[in-house]
Amino acid sequence: ILASKPTTSLCSARTYNGSNQQLTSATVGTGYTLSGYSQKNAGTHTITATLNDGYRWSDNTTTNVTFNCVMNKATPAITLSATSGTALSGGTVTFNEQANVAGRFTVSSSNTGIATVSQASSNEIAANTNNLVTITGVAKGSATITVNFTPSDTTNYSSATSKTYVVSIVDEYIFDELINNNIIINEDKKLLSNIMYGLTSSEMLALLKDDDTVTLVDKNNIALESTVKLKTG
Repeated sequence: ILASKPTTSLCSARTYNGSNQQLTSATVGTGYTLSGYSQKNAGTHTITATLNDGYRWSDNTTTNVTFNCVMNKATPAITLSATSGTALSGGTVTFNEQANVAGRFTVSSSNTGIATVSQASSNEIAANTNNLVTITGVAKGSATITVNFTPSDTTNYSSATSKTYVVSIVDEYIFDELINNNIIINEDKKLLSNIMYGLTSSEMLALLKDDDTVTLVDKNNIALESTVKLKTG
């Protein structure tokens, strides 16, 4: 009995997910049985077709037939805790980078004359673990911070799509702009906020003067900046 030789037309599109997957749309055919179709890792895999008893291939041969199916690499997902921020010239602003698989981050600034960038660790970072990125303001202007990621498992993962963070470097913070954006100001450990204490902008302004050194914090009292100077108008 004659059997048609199987080909790559039996291959199914698969992407690495950490588990064994079937690379073919079927495991048997008329007169033959497939092996090698269950694979875990990305790459090219050889599938072997073995004739059943009493069968020959359509060209009257009987040796095993092989063909290749491919499992695609997965793409890591990287996330940033923020995608933009502001820092004073000479000050800093930070964000966290994280990936869903282990690997190494690299960061770069589009203009080191405006802002420089560093990260807590350039070594391998475990999956789903924050790595702190610190941007230091150099001069007034805007720069784009690019975050790249290379997975440790390059067999099963490709490089991630890069992410960007846009930083604005300013010479001084304008008080009215901070109030309008509901930023809380912490001066001498006292929170000044029209949200938390019901103070008006003018009442808050009366408590401060030009060039006061303050600390900007978020609504959970987590510092966003270290010492910065404040311009009240």
